[in-house]
Amino acid sequence: MTPHRREDLVRPFVLTGGRARSAPGAPVLDVAAMVTAVPGVPAPPVQPESLALLEQCAGRYLSVVELAAAIGQPLGIARVLIGDLLASGHLKAATPDNGADRIAILERMLHGLQAL
Repeated sequence: MTPHRREDLVRPFVLTGGRARSAPGAPVLDVAAMVTAVPGVPAPPVQPESLALLEQCAGRYLSVVELAAAIGQPLGIARVLIGDLLASGHLKAATPDNGADRIAILERMLHGLQAL
């Protein structure tokens, strides 16, 4: 799937309404946080980038950094969009419990990014 990027139409900061943080109540996301779509929650009427995040996460967990790359947006923008979807209940996140898991996740992400 190609990234849903509207770079010629919309500046990245417009996608978040100029916000650098997610909606109130959304967790602060680490780049290694694993995110998945919540099954059975109807898709909200949102912008294409948020819908692309939901599509990417359907039935699997992906890290925040992997999702940013998948939708072709800077990490900061993707974090805000993901945080908004977490706050609305459309996504859920799991963070690594200990340092060993985190290192393994980061190594997997690095190998995945190098393969691109």
